[in-house]
Amino acid sequence: MLVAMVIMAVGLLGVASAISYALMASNRGRGITNSKMLVVSILEQMETLRDTGQLHFNEICNCQIVGSSFTGFPSTFAPVSTVPGPDGVFGTADDLIDAGPNGTYGDSDDFTNNALARPGVSRQILITTLPDNDYLKKIKVTLPLLSERRRGYGTELLWLSERQRTRQLRSLRNYRHSSPLQLEVKGAR
Repeated sequence: MLVAMVIMAVGLLGVASAISYALMASNRGRGITNSKMLVVSILEQMETLRDTGQLHFNEICNCQIVGSSFTGFPSTFAPVSTVPGPDGVFGTADDLIDAGPNGTYGDSDDFTNNALARPGVSRQILITTLPDNDYLKKIKVTLPLLSERRRGYGTELLWLSERQRTRQLRSLRNYRHSSPLQLEVKGAR
């Protein structure tokens, strides 16, 4: 009977360790998925801005274009906001601006509200016009992976054309501690 109890105790300890490992792996997978969702959302927005005409193709860049009121996307790591700010575009410098008590943007009661930022999450958007093709832009979005045990960066690329839809999944490389999770998006649909 004593031997049976020892065997049962060893078995129960094995089951308990398997459950804790499964929970840890599930949480890590959820963090990577959430990171990818935040990155892909900005890439989808780029296509929507172009397709709806909210921004001209030339305005989708990291600087302000002469004659445009749109200030562009900052090229540094910036907090990810839960609201788009006064310009209505996620990923820009005004995302943490709150309209203040009167609810109107652009007046003296506007203020920076850090409570609008997702806790501990930042994102970098780099937009490059190709030197040999003014009608094609490379958009690279980098976000720290939201994983408790592993650290790294998720990077996704979008080749955005002025005239056509250009998102097509090409490859997915698995996440490792020192190498980024990368999804390359190229070609025409």
